[in-house]
Amino acid sequence: MSYYYGPPPQQPRQMSGGTIALIVIGAGVGSILLLCVLCSSLSAIATRNQRISTSAPAFSTDVPLPTRPPAPTATPTPATIQGAVLGGTPDGFTKAYGSELPGLRDTWGATIEGHDVEIMVQFDTGPDGDLHAWAVGVQVPPAGLGPTPGWDPATAEAIVGHFMPPNAKFVRTDQQPKFLEYDYISPDLANSLPAKYFTADDAETPTPAGSFSWSCLPTASIAGNVDDCLMTSGWFHP
Repeated sequence: MSYYYGPPPQQPRQMSGGTIALIVIGAGVGSILLLCVLCSSLSAIATRNQRISTSAPAFSTDVPLPTRPPAPTATPTPATIQGAVLGGTPDGFTKAYGSELPGLRDTWGATIEGHDVEIMVQFDTGPDGDLHAWAVGVQVPPAGLGPTPGWDPATAEAIVGHFMPPNAKFVRTDQQPKFLEYDYISPDLANSLPAKYFTADDAETPTPAGSFSWSCLPTASIAGNVDDCLMTSGWFHP
């Protein structure tokens, strides 16, 4: 048998109620401090992210469309004369003066300035593909011939004036052996007739585009009166 001679064995220390309470309180305070630290860290991170977000440059997410070339535009066609004047169309004369005289092509009868007038027109194809008048003649109709045939110069000029093309501008007078020619120019006429009609009396020497003239022939019986006038493209002299 052996004997133990050392100090008597110690018994486990019993914690008092106060000690346990302090431990619990300390753990609670530590948890609260830990939560405060975590909250403070999260708040700092959020503040930093917000600062980065507001300071970052803004980039558009819209993708620009490719630039398209402008659509080609057609070159406008110059307007041509359509009425019952030099450079006008057969339909224009028919609308103004009715049907052609019986048995006579491109010839109309009308009362102009209080006088009976026979209108004779020469047409050819213009740049637009339609027929256009390159010459207009007016004369006293056979039924109108009487003891004093023809028109006085003022009446003849007024009758001829009904067939002036638009935007006509007077250029000059040209004295011929038997009559006086009045020369004009009209840009609208230039758009309505081929260039071959703007020539001098030789049909070769060119005159300005849109050039035209008119003149009247005297009657054989009454001095000073006329019974036949002609308006035509081109000039007698260039």
